[in-house]
Amino acid sequence: MHNIQGINGPLADKIYRQMMKSMGLALIAFFLALVGGILYCFVRDICRIYYLVTQNKFLVSLLMIYGLYLGFNITFNFMMSVLTPAGGTEHLKSSMPASRELGGIIHNTTNNDSSDEEDLESNPFPFQGRKCIKCTNFKPLRAHHCSICDKCVLRMDHHCPWINNCVGHYNQRYFLLMIFHVLLGTGSFILTGLPLYQDPRYSAYGSTKSGFFTTVFIICCAMFLIMIPFNGWNWFLAITGQTTIEFWMRREQNDPNQISDIDNRIVDFRQDPQIKNLEYVFGTRNYLKIFLPSIRKLSHQGINWEDYIHRRHV
Repeated sequence: MHNIQGINGPLADKIYRQMMKSMGLALIAFFLALVGGILYCFVRDICRIYYLVTQNKFLVSLLMIYGLYLGFNITFNFMMSVLTPAGGTEHLKSSMPASRELGGIIHNTTNNDSSDEEDLESNPFPFQGRKCIKCTNFKPLRAHHCSICDKCVLRMDHHCPWINNCVGHYNQRYFLLMIFHVLLGTGSFILTGLPLYQDPRYSAYGSTKSGFFTTVFIICCAMFLIMIPFNGWNWFLAITGQTTIEFWMRREQNDPNQISDIDNRIVDFRQDPQIKNLEYVFGTRNYLKIFLPSIRKLSHQGINWEDYIHRRHV
Protein backbone atom coordinates (compact mmCIF):
# COMPACT_ATOMS: atom_id res chain seq x y z
CA MET A 1 0.00 0.00 0.00
CA HIS A 2 2.87 2.35 0.83
CA ASN A 3 4.45 1.82 -2.63
CA ILE A 4 1.16 2.48 -4.40
CA GLN A 5 0.74 5.76 -2.54
CA GLY A 6 4.33 6.70 -3.31
CA ILE A 7 3.72 6.21 -7.02
CA ASN A 8 0.25 7.74 -7.19
CA GLY A 9 1.18 10.86 -5.21
CA PRO A 10 3.73 12.28 -7.69
CA LEU A 11 1.64 11.04 -10.61
CA ALA A 12 -1.47 12.78 -9.29
CA ASP A 13 0.52 16.00 -8.81
CA LYS A 14 1.85 15.77 -12.36
CA ILE A 15 -1.64 15.22 -13.79
CA TYR A 16 -2.97 18.15 -11.77
CA ARG A 17 -0.21 20.45 -13.01
CA GLN A 18 -0.78 19.36 -16.58
CA MET A 19 -4.52 19.97 -16.30
CA MET A 20 -3.96 23.45 -14.86
CA LYS A 21 -1.45 24.29 -17.59
CA SER A 22 -3.85 23.10 -20.29
CA MET A 23 -6.66 25.13 -18.79
CA GLY A 24 -4.33 28.13 -18.65
CA LEU A 25 -3.60 27.89 -22.38
CA ALA A 26 -7.33 27.73 -23.10
CA LEU A 27 -7.97 30.78 -20.91
CA ILE A 28 -5.23 32.74 -22.67
CA ALA A 29 -6.80 32.00 -26.07
CA PHE A 30 -10.26 32.90 -24.73
CA PHE A 31 -9.06 36.19 -23.25
CA LEU A 32 -7.31 37.27 -26.47
CA ALA A 33 -10.39 36.35 -28.50
CA LEU A 34 -12.56 38.34 -26.09
CA VAL A 35 -10.32 41.42 -26.36
CA GLY A 36 -10.41 41.09 -30.15
CA GLY A 37 -14.22 40.85 -30.10
CA ILE A 38 -14.55 43.91 -27.88
CA LEU A 39 -12.24 45.97 -30.11
CA TYR A 40 -14.12 44.82 -33.19
CA CYS A 41 -17.48 45.87 -31.73
CA PHE A 42 -16.03 49.15 -30.50
CA VAL A 43 -14.68 50.15 -33.93
CA ARG A 44 -17.27 48.50 -36.17
CA ASP A 45 -20.36 49.42 -34.14
CA ILE A 46 -19.75 52.22 -31.61
CA CYS A 47 -17.34 54.37 -33.61
CA ARG A 48 -19.24 53.84 -36.88
CA ILE A 49 -22.64 54.70 -35.40
CA TYR A 50 -21.20 57.70 -33.56
CA TYR A 51 -19.96 58.99 -36.90
CA LEU A 52 -23.30 58.37 -38.60
CA VAL A 53 -25.07 60.36 -35.89
CA THR A 54 -22.58 63.20 -35.26
CA GLN A 55 -20.78 63.41 -38.61
CA ASN A 56 -17.80 64.59 -36.51
CA LYS A 57 -14.63 63.00 -37.85
CA PHE A 58 -12.40 64.58 -35.19
CA LEU A 59 -14.50 63.30 -32.28
CA VAL A 60 -14.75 59.80 -33.72
CA SER A 61 -11.02 59.74 -34.51
CA LEU A 62 -10.19 60.63 -30.89
CA LEU A 63 -12.62 57.98 -29.67
CA MET A 64 -11.05 55.37 -31.91
CA ILE A 65 -7.48 56.28 -30.90
CA TYR A 66 -8.45 56.10 -27.23
CA GLY A 67 -10.07 52.69 -27.67
CA LEU A 68 -7.15 51.27 -29.64
CA TYR A 69 -4.69 52.64 -27.06
CA LEU A 70 -6.54 50.84 -24.26
CA GLY A 71 -6.69 47.69 -26.39
CA PHE A 72 -2.94 47.85 -26.98
CA ASN A 73 -2.22 48.29 -23.27
CA ILE A 74 -4.46 45.38 -22.33
CA THR A 75 -2.90 43.08 -24.93
CA PHE A 76 0.68 44.19 -24.30
CA ASN A 77 0.53 43.85 -20.52
CA PHE A 78 -1.42 40.61 -20.72
CA MET A 79 1.13 38.99 -23.02
CA MET A 80 4.01 40.31 -20.90
CA SER A 81 2.34 38.77 -17.85
CA VAL A 82 2.14 35.47 -19.72
CA LEU A 83 5.63 35.47 -21.22
CA THR A 84 7.67 37.09 -18.43
CA PRO A 85 8.85 34.58 -15.81
CA ALA A 86 7.81 35.72 -12.35
CA GLY A 87 11.29 34.90 -11.07
CA GLY A 88 12.68 31.53 -10.01
CA THR A 89 15.38 30.33 -7.64
CA GLU A 90 17.07 27.73 -9.85
CA HIS A 91 20.14 29.91 -10.39
CA LEU A 92 20.75 30.27 -6.64
CA LYS A 93 21.91 26.68 -6.21
CA SER A 94 25.04 27.26 -8.30
CA SER A 95 25.90 30.41 -6.35
CA MET A 96 26.04 28.62 -3.00
CA PRO A 97 29.31 29.65 -1.29
CA ALA A 98 31.24 27.89 1.41
CA SER A 99 29.75 27.42 4.86
CA ARG A 100 28.61 30.72 6.29
CA GLU A 101 26.91 31.63 9.54
CA LEU A 102 23.45 33.13 9.37
CA GLY A 103 24.43 36.54 10.69
CA GLY A 104 23.67 35.58 14.27
CA ILE A 105 20.13 34.48 13.51
CA ILE A 106 19.45 30.88 14.52
CA HIS A 107 16.34 29.22 13.18
CA ASN A 108 14.30 26.96 15.41
CA THR A 109 14.21 23.67 13.55
CA THR A 110 12.02 22.02 16.14
CA ASN A 111 9.22 24.48 15.62
CA ASN A 112 9.13 24.91 11.87
CA ASP A 113 5.60 25.61 10.70
CA SER A 114 6.32 24.87 7.02
CA SER A 115 6.75 21.31 5.82
CA ASP A 116 8.16 22.68 2.57
CA GLU A 117 11.28 24.17 4.16
CA GLU A 118 14.31 23.04 6.06
CA ASP A 119 17.04 24.98 7.84
CA LEU A 120 20.52 25.37 6.36
CA GLU A 121 23.80 25.75 8.15
CA SER A 122 25.18 27.85 5.31
CA ASN A 123 23.47 30.36 3.12
CA PRO A 124 24.54 33.09 0.66
CA PHE A 125 21.92 35.50 1.97
CA PRO A 126 21.72 36.94 5.50
CA PHE A 127 18.64 36.07 7.55
CA GLN A 128 17.58 33.50 4.96
CA GLY A 129 18.56 30.04 6.14
CA ARG A 130 15.91 28.02 4.34
CA LYS A 131 15.89 25.48 1.56
CA CYS A 132 12.76 24.30 -0.23
CA ILE A 133 12.36 20.57 0.23
CA LYS A 134 10.28 20.27 -2.96
CA CYS A 135 12.72 21.88 -5.41
CA THR A 136 15.88 21.72 -3.20
CA ASN A 137 16.77 25.34 -4.05
CA PHE A 138 17.38 28.20 -1.65
CA LYS A 139 14.20 29.91 -0.56
CA PRO A 140 14.87 33.64 -0.14
CA LEU A 141 12.58 35.82 1.91
CA ARG A 142 9.24 36.43 0.15
CA ALA A 143 9.74 33.39 -2.12
CA HIS A 144 7.18 30.56 -2.06
CA HIS A 145 6.84 27.25 -3.86
CA CYS A 146 4.09 27.08 -6.48
CA SER A 147 2.61 23.60 -6.79
CA ILE A 148 1.44 24.31 -10.36
CA CYS A 149 4.68 25.80 -11.70
CA ASP A 150 6.58 23.29 -9.51
CA LYS A 151 9.21 25.80 -8.47
CA CYS A 152 9.86 28.55 -5.94
CA VAL A 153 8.80 32.00 -7.15
CA LEU A 154 10.45 35.24 -6.02
CA ARG A 155 8.09 37.57 -4.15
CA MET A 156 5.22 35.33 -5.13
CA ASP A 157 1.73 36.82 -4.95
CA HIS A 158 -0.41 34.06 -6.44
CA HIS A 159 -0.74 31.71 -9.40
CA CYS A 160 -3.12 33.11 -12.01
CA PRO A 161 -4.69 30.57 -14.42
CA TRP A 162 -5.66 33.39 -16.80
CA ILE A 163 -2.01 34.09 -17.59
CA ASN A 164 -0.92 30.48 -17.03
CA ASN A 165 1.82 31.86 -14.83
CA CYS A 166 2.59 33.00 -11.33
CA VAL A 167 2.33 36.68 -10.44
CA GLY A 168 5.67 37.46 -8.83
CA HIS A 169 8.63 39.80 -8.70
CA TYR A 170 9.30 40.31 -12.41
CA ASN A 171 5.80 40.32 -13.89
CA GLN A 172 3.57 41.83 -11.21
CA ARG A 173 3.75 45.26 -12.87
CA TYR A 174 2.36 43.85 -16.11
CA PHE A 175 -0.42 42.06 -14.25
CA LEU A 176 -1.40 45.24 -12.38
CA LEU A 177 -1.42 47.34 -15.54
CA MET A 178 -3.36 44.68 -17.40
CA ILE A 179 -6.23 44.56 -14.88
CA PHE A 180 -6.17 48.37 -14.59
CA HIS A 181 -6.62 48.81 -18.34
CA VAL A 182 -9.25 46.08 -18.44
CA LEU A 183 -11.20 48.16 -15.91
CA LEU A 184 -10.77 51.30 -18.02
CA GLY A 185 -11.52 49.46 -21.26
CA THR A 186 -14.71 47.74 -20.15
CA GLY A 187 -15.91 50.92 -18.41
CA SER A 188 -15.30 52.96 -21.57
CA PHE A 189 -17.09 50.37 -23.72
CA ILE A 190 -20.12 50.49 -21.41
CA LEU A 191 -20.16 54.29 -21.28
CA THR A 192 -19.93 54.74 -25.06
CA GLY A 193 -22.19 51.77 -25.80
CA LEU A 194 -25.13 52.85 -23.63
CA PRO A 195 -26.36 55.51 -26.12
CA LEU A 196 -26.84 52.74 -28.70
CA TYR A 197 -29.63 51.46 -26.44
CA GLN A 198 -30.94 54.61 -24.73
CA ASP A 199 -30.57 57.51 -27.17
CA PRO A 200 -33.10 57.41 -30.05
CA ARG A 201 -30.60 59.00 -32.42
CA TYR A 202 -28.15 56.13 -31.88
CA SER A 203 -30.63 53.30 -31.33
CA ALA A 204 -32.12 54.04 -34.74
CA TYR A 205 -29.07 52.27 -36.15
CA GLY A 206 -29.55 49.31 -33.81
CA SER A 207 -30.33 46.94 -36.64
CA THR A 208 -26.89 47.57 -38.15
CA LYS A 209 -24.98 46.45 -35.05
CA SER A 210 -23.01 43.21 -35.00
CA GLY A 211 -24.98 40.15 -34.06
CA PHE A 212 -22.92 39.60 -30.92
CA PHE A 213 -22.73 43.25 -29.80
CA THR A 214 -25.23 42.74 -26.98
CA THR A 215 -23.35 39.66 -25.77
CA VAL A 216 -20.08 41.60 -25.70
CA PHE A 217 -21.80 44.48 -23.91
CA ILE A 218 -23.12 42.16 -21.18
CA ILE A 219 -19.69 40.54 -20.78
CA CYS A 220 -18.12 43.99 -20.41
CA CYS A 221 -20.64 44.90 -17.72
CA ALA A 222 -19.80 41.72 -15.79
CA MET A 223 -16.04 42.21 -16.19
CA PHE A 224 -16.27 45.84 -15.10
CA LEU A 225 -18.07 44.92 -11.89
CA ILE A 226 -15.52 42.19 -11.15
CA MET A 227 -12.54 44.41 -11.94
CA ILE A 228 -13.52 47.14 -9.47
CA PRO A 229 -12.82 45.13 -6.26
CA PHE A 230 -10.10 43.07 -7.98
CA ASN A 231 -8.15 46.21 -8.89
CA GLY A 232 -8.74 47.68 -5.45
CA TRP A 233 -7.32 44.57 -3.76
CA ASN A 234 -4.25 44.11 -5.97
CA TRP A 235 -3.31 47.80 -6.04
CA PHE A 236 -3.77 48.03 -2.28
CA LEU A 237 -1.25 45.21 -1.85
CA ALA A 238 1.23 46.83 -4.26
CA ILE A 239 0.95 50.28 -2.68
CA THR A 240 1.35 48.90 0.84
CA GLY A 241 4.28 46.63 -0.10
CA GLN A 242 2.57 43.30 0.50
CA THR A 243 1.79 40.16 -1.43
CA THR A 244 -1.40 38.16 -1.02
CA ILE A 245 0.52 35.46 0.85
CA GLU A 246 2.18 37.95 3.18
CA PHE A 247 -1.13 39.70 3.88
CA TRP A 248 -2.72 36.48 5.11
CA MET A 249 0.42 35.50 7.00
CA ARG A 250 0.22 38.78 8.90
CA ARG A 251 -3.48 38.31 9.56
CA GLU A 252 -2.76 34.93 11.14
CA GLN A 253 -0.35 36.49 13.60
CA ASN A 254 -2.84 37.33 16.31
CA ASP A 255 -0.14 37.59 18.95
CA PRO A 256 3.32 38.25 17.46
CA ASN A 257 5.00 37.91 20.88
CA GLN A 258 4.02 34.25 20.97
CA ILE A 259 5.63 33.38 17.64
CA SER A 260 8.92 31.54 18.01
CA ASP A 261 9.79 30.94 14.34
CA ILE A 262 11.84 33.88 13.08
CA ASP A 263 10.53 33.46 9.50
CA ASN A 264 7.01 34.11 10.72
CA ARG A 265 8.13 37.43 12.17
CA ILE A 266 9.87 38.69 9.05
CA VAL A 267 6.81 39.10 6.83
CA ASP A 268 6.41 42.89 6.95
CA PHE A 269 8.24 44.68 4.15
CA ARG A 270 6.12 47.82 3.95
CA GLN A 271 8.12 50.98 3.30
CA ASP A 272 7.53 54.68 3.86
CA PRO A 273 6.90 56.64 1.77
CA GLN A 274 4.65 54.20 -0.06
CA ILE A 275 6.06 55.15 -3.46
CA LYS A 276 9.04 52.97 -2.49
CA ASN A 277 6.73 49.97 -2.51
CA LEU A 278 5.65 50.77 -6.07
CA GLU A 279 9.26 51.24 -7.09
CA TYR A 280 9.99 47.58 -6.26
CA VAL A 281 7.11 46.59 -8.55
CA PHE A 282 7.51 49.05 -11.43
CA GLY A 283 11.19 50.03 -11.27
CA THR A 284 10.40 53.75 -11.05
CA ARG A 285 8.97 56.36 -8.69
CA ASN A 286 7.56 58.43 -11.54
CA TYR A 287 3.78 58.09 -11.46
CA LEU A 288 3.45 58.81 -15.18
CA LYS A 289 6.01 56.14 -16.09
CA ILE A 290 4.26 53.63 -13.84
CA PHE A 291 1.15 53.66 -16.03
CA LEU A 292 2.94 53.71 -19.37
CA PRO A 293 3.84 50.44 -21.12
CA SER A 294 7.51 49.58 -20.61
CA ILE A 295 10.07 46.81 -20.41
CA ARG A 296 12.42 48.63 -18.03
CA LYS A 297 14.63 46.54 -15.75
CA LEU A 298 13.93 46.37 -12.05
CA SER A 299 16.63 47.63 -9.72
CA HIS A 300 15.90 44.97 -7.10
CA GLN A 301 16.66 41.33 -7.93
CA GLY A 302 13.95 39.99 -5.65
CA ILE A 303 16.40 37.91 -3.59
CA ASN A 304 17.84 39.72 -0.59
CA TRP A 305 15.19 41.65 1.32
CA GLU A 306 17.09 41.96 4.60
CA ASP A 307 17.46 45.75 4.38
CA TYR A 308 13.74 46.17 3.67
CA ILE A 309 12.39 44.28 6.68
CA HIS A 310 10.09 46.23 8.95
CA ARG A 311 11.60 44.74 12.10
CA ARG A 312 9.62 44.01 15.23
CA HIS A 313 10.98 43.97 18.74
CA VAL A 314 11.86 40.37 19.59
